[in-house]
Amino acid sequence: MAILTKTECLKRIRKIRKVVDGLGYDTYEIYYGTDGHGKKLRESRSDLGEAKQRITEFYKNQEANVVALTVLTAAQVYDAKEALSILFSAGMNTTLVEAARQVANDHFKSFSVNRRCMGDVYWVYLDGIPVNQELHAAAVKQRVGRFVATSDSERSASEVDSKEIASYLSRFRDSPKTFNNHLGYIKTFFQWCMKAERRYCLTNPCADITPMQQAYCEPQYVTAKHFEQLMRYLEHDRTLYDVVPYAVLSFLCGMRVEEIERLRSNRKDILLSEHSVRVSMPKGWTKGMAPRMFTLTSTAEKWLAAYLPKDGIPYANKVRCVRVLSSAAKKCGFVLPRNAGRHSFITMHVAAFGNPVLTDTMTGTSSKMRSAHYQGLATKAEGEAYFNVLPAAS
Repeated sequence: MAILTKTECLKRIRKIRKVVDGLGYDTYEIYYGTDGHGKKLRESRSDLGEAKQRITEFYKNQEANVVALTVLTAAQVYDAKEALSILFSAGMNTTLVEAARQVANDHFKSFSVNRRCMGDVYWVYLDGIPVNQELHAAAVKQRVGRFVATSDSERSASEVDSKEIASYLSRFRDSPKTFNNHLGYIKTFFQWCMKAERRYCLTNPCADITPMQQAYCEPQYVTAKHFEQLMRYLEHDRTLYDVVPYAVLSFLCGMRVEEIERLRSNRKDILLSEHSVRVSMPKGWTKGMAPRMFTLTSTAEKWLAAYLPKDGIPYANKVRCVRVLSSAAKKCGFVLPRNAGRHSFITMHVAAFGNPVLTDTMTGTSSKMRSAHYQGLATKAEGEAYFNVLPAAS
């Protein structure tokens, strides 16, 4: 049954007696028929006159709707019916007007994007990295810059979609770590593009790309035997003495390469008289990371006391130090792993002293990172042997 006529509706007004908390009252129920989905349309009023007035208003609105239909084509009427059916099936209690308004708003937003070509956006992003964050800038060039170079740099950043990025990342499928590193940097880049002050794109095309699962792989580190060979090699050649303090801060203090490099211009932070080192510019210092201070192990203190110059620059720059250490390791018969000093220190310090919290405090690493990568790799005996490598003068 569809909508009743107004006459039929007036005839069907029912007076119903209701009792609530012992008190009775009359109500007048109105029945209009059923809508296009078979739902019964009912209302009630407390007064017969109000019920009749409500029926008059209802059918007046119905007549207005019929008039509206006369100005629509048959196709438009069918389209409106289908649209209402879609909204109803989706459980959306809204009108066509509200739905149309939402679509219009979304359409307007799509035109509010700040259209700028990928090449320009990338260079703005790169230029925003502080000059003292060399490693981060290099990583951005290697990952984000490489992606931009393989795509059309003249296109707007807002035109890049997830399918394109997924296709680019597929070349790294054989190396989950590389895949995830590239994904992370590219995702951060587009998140930066989305910021309100830029709006180079409205959504992040990386948002739904899932990182690859990585199998556990033990980090490489230097054994106590190899560490002693390395330090003896440096001691044997007087022209390499300027590298020794760098090696000590790396292998016996666990400092990062960039932290050691920045310490060259802050010699006062090497406090031998107080048996400690202050890292005034740690990783993340440009973003508010606070300095840290740690107490030197007796082994590190003896090496620094023997080879740290009394005046001037305390040690060579990182380029020379890394090159010399790598060459020395090869001449000693082994290959120096990447980040060997820091990885070896954390591994051996946890093994030798059994105080992970102290290790974390000294190196500025998180307990999660330490437990996931460096714990349980070396024995206590090997850790103690590592920290028993003393300068020949001792």
